[in-house]
Formats: sequence, C-alpha cells, structure tokens
Amino acid sequence: MDQETAPQGWMQQHMASWLRLATTLQSEGWEAQMTCEAAPVQMEGHLPSGERFYFRARHSDVSLGIGGVSAPPEN
Repeated sequence: MDQETAPQGWMQQHMASWLRLATTLQSEGWEAQMTCEAAPVQMEGHLPSGERFYFRARHSDVSLGIGGVSAPPEN
C-alpha cells in the first residue's frame, strides 16, 4: 500500500469496525446509529430498556451518557 492509499485503507477499516459495532448492538436489541463518522465518532439511540444513550469517542477520550430528557414531540 503506498502513501496515497494508506489513509483511505485506514479510514475504511475504521468505519467498518464502528459499523460492525452498531450492527452488533442492534442485534442485541439496541437502537443504535452513527451520527458522526469522523472525529469525534458519535453514536446515539436507545438501550434495549428504552433509555436514550449518547456515545462519543475522540482519540483516547470516550464518554457515554444514558438517560436524560428527550425532546418533546413536534406537532
């Protein structure tokens, strides 16, 4: 792999691993979708229990929020 295609190959592997995680979570009852693919990677949705979650990862900093107030439904 040359210097021009190496970053593209890394990014494809990076995205594939996050998408595999989302698929695994979905198969276990989570409603999970990636909302940002670049740094920071972000995923949000609902736990199998129905609680909302928000996940964010940038380099070695990772956070996971569970629960909180949902936006009211739009009329």
